[in-house]
Amino acid sequence: MNNKEKRGKQIKNEDINNMNLRIKNVSKWKTMRYLDKVEENANKRRYEDSIIKTKEWLKHLKFEKLANRSYDNQSEAWE
Repeated sequence: MNNKEKRGKQIKNEDINNMNLRIKNVSKWKTMRYLDKVEENANKRRYEDSIIKTKEWLKHLKFEKLANRSYDNQSEAWE
């Protein structure tokens, strides 16, 4: 094997290694992006659930205040 063939083989191996590295980096990037999207969706669902729970809590609290207010008005009327 002469120097030209060795050099050509070495360049080919470097190209293959470079391509493998690029494929690895792209797949890692896509995986990270996918995981970020999954996490983003989970955070969005958690946020929406929190809003729903808060609205229900406020509605329940409002009804309690109205019930207590009417009960207080009735007790004052009896006195």
